[in-house]
Amino acid sequence: MWADRIPDNVREYWITKDSSHCQFKFHDFSATETYAGEKSSRGCRKEYFYRKQDKTGQLIERDWLCYSPSQAKLFCFYCKLMTDAEQFGKTGCADWRHITMLISRHESSNSHKDAVVTFRLRKCIQERVDATLAKQVTAQQNYWYSVLERTSEVIRFLSKRGLAFRRAWGLGQILPRAFLSLNSALAVMLQPLMK
Repeated sequence: MWADRIPDNVREYWITKDSSHCQFKFHDFSATETYAGEKSSRGCRKEYFYRKQDKTGQLIERDWLCYSPSQAKLFCFYCKLMTDAEQFGKTGCADWRHITMLISRHESSNSHKDAVVTFRLRKCIQERVDATLAKQVTAQQNYWYSVLERTSEVIRFLSKRGLAFRRAWGLGQILPRAFLSLNSALAVMLQPLMK
């Protein structure tokens, strides 16, 4: 899934996303299958990603549970990002014989609950200590994304029409720089849209 030591930029990226991007609950789990006897096999199952509520029998998704196809193990999304917990955190879990008990035990553990609370607090920007800085970083990311988008549109426009990207000399006159002039024109036109 990820390295043992997760850098802050990776942690911040996954805080803005959610676990659905790395859950792999519809993956082929055949790599995890082990056979206990002739008829019974053990391994990861889709059922592990849901739990049945005792009173109503309703299925509730375990949005925190993630499968790593490369390691053939189950991980806890929150504990992997927020704590140093070994099982379901750093090393994952592949004890398919006791997996249902281990998942239930992990789900009700204090370390898991603390990791979920920490994740939720960090996800909510207003609750963060560095809320102003986080907003500035987001604004700067959006600005540079719009510059990249604008530049790629200019390149696409010029290349479709076979126009030069730089100054061209010919017959004693200088043609305007198409790339820079189009880029600055687009910047002026799109400035109200970027705010």
